[in-house]
Amino acid sequence: MSAALIFLTPIFVLAIVALLGFVGCDIALGIPPIPPRVAISRVYQFAGNQASSRGPFPVTYSPPSASDEFAVVISMHWGNSGGATAQVTVNGATPQTIQTDTFDPQAVAHFIVNGVKADTSGMINVSVGLSSNSQTAWDYCVSIYDKVNQTNFNTQRQGTAQGSIPDAVNAISINANANDLVYAVAVSQKTGGFLGGNLSANPSFTLVETPINYFLVEDLQVDKTAAMQPVLPIATASGGAKWYFFAMLLEA
Repeated sequence: MSAALIFLTPIFVLAIVALLGFVGCDIALGIPPIPPRVAISRVYQFAGNQASSRGPFPVTYSPPSASDEFAVVISMHWGNSGGATAQVTVNGATPQTIQTDTFDPQAVAHFIVNGVKADTSGMINVSVGLSSNSQTAWDYCVSIYDKVNQTNFNTQRQGTAQGSIPDAVNAISINANANDLVYAVAVSQKTGGFLGGNLSANPSFTLVETPINYFLVEDLQVDKTAAMQPVLPIATASGGAKWYFFAMLLEA
């Protein structure tokens, strides 16, 4: 054995001991372990197309466990010329407004509340309505997701787009990590601002609901093997002249 190796052996041993000292330091220092990223799953969805009534319309979901926490997402659009506003509650409380937009002569709004548990009735109760009658038919979609990040909840990674059809650039780039979920909504109009057209989901997305052919909700579970990547949510449309698009990231 060379003299250099004999000299370096104690140093190597000390280095190994130092590394072993970090094992279990999260327990010793009271640092909670980082939980593994689990894919977000959609556990419930319900959509409605209303000709005139302002509601409110109830939507209920019964969780398998009273202690489970969920994210509830509501998207809706309605005729804006009459001054109606969205009236939405989740378990009796007003959810966070993510985005409101004018898609003339329509209004579009998206709401979310995270960490929702069953109430005393054992249900998650959502109420969707308007302050007054819509001037046109109106639509809403309620989606409930499980395994959304509760401690690092982020609704800032989102975007909207409007344009004429066809419009290939009418896409929103959202950086997503493995197991995240991208939620997206599209609305289309015919010439003159009348609702119409036929929307279809991006082939890589899953259709959530389409209560009428000009209102579509879709989502995408980001591949669990993927690194951070841009996701381009988009919907295709036919028979329309103009469209509106919204997309948002839910973090796993």
